[in-house]
Amino acid sequence: MGSIGEQARKVGGSITDAAGSVAEKAKAAVGDVGENLTGAASKFADSQKASGTKIIQNVSEAAQAAAEKLEAQSPMMAGYVRDASQQLDRFADDFQNRSIGDLMQDVSNFARRQPAIFIAGSVLAGFVLTRFLKSSSPEDGRQHFAGPSGSRRWDQDDRGDDYVG
Repeated sequence: MGSIGEQARKVGGSITDAAGSVAEKAKAAVGDVGENLTGAASKFADSQKASGTKIIQNVSEAAQAAAEKLEAQSPMMAGYVRDASQQLDRFADDFQNRSIGDLMQDVSNFARRQPAIFIAGSVLAGFVLTRFLKSSSPEDGRQHFAGPSGSRRWDQDDRGDDYVG
């Protein structure tokens, strides 16, 4: 029989081997989860990029239609609107054909080169997006009535419950 020290070393070695095996399995599992999350994030980003491209194309089409209507009254203004529409088309094509990483890098570089324009553009984009979301959201089901003095608003929701707003 071996000494107690030898047996302890064998047990210690077995425990170390088992811990190493568990650690390797945990690393592999974490790696798989990370890959799944990265894949899901990439798919989500691609779908959002496709949606963004479609929105830009719709705005470009609307600008083109506006240019056609302006042509008779103001040919110069129609030309500006048409140029803007063409620029939007080029931007949509570029946006669609580039990776998310490339787009983020371009935005970051532009923000460093032109911070004032970037901030102003961000504010403008936020304003436009807010107006778009407000105009496209479904009604909340509330009816609004002016109070007797005109200073208070009486609302009634779908259930008929009244409250003063």
